[in-house]
Amino acid sequence: MERQNDGLGWFGWFLALAGSGWALLVVTATWFFGQRESVDARCILDGVGPDLAAYAAAGTFPEAVIPTGSFGWFPLGWTCRWELGSAIYTYAPGWGPTLLAAPGVIIALIPVLFWLAGCRRRRR
Repeated sequence: MERQNDGLGWFGWFLALAGSGWALLVVTATWFFGQRESVDARCILDGVGPDLAAYAAAGTFPEAVIPTGSFGWFPLGWTCRWELGSAIYTYAPGWGPTLLAAPGVIIALIPVLFWLAGCRRRRR
């Protein structure tokens, strides 16, 4: 009598857990390194915004120039936004962390897709 495997199998579970772990590690590291000080401070210290040299030389940052930061999922990372009078300047992170997390998500989804395809095939 042949044993039928209805689950993912040990290798499928390993791939799903390893891929999920990798993606979770990248997301956690991206969030953690963005929170080193505060999000707003990271936007100022990283120097990704508009040229604020005149404000930095004076040692003051008026409310209109203080950025607000938020965590974004796509692309993965911190986004900074400056409201400078009538102009709004937005800095979005590069695609590096997103591309680093993508293989983990793909590796985690492959066994799940095979399992779903097997379930669908067994119903017919």
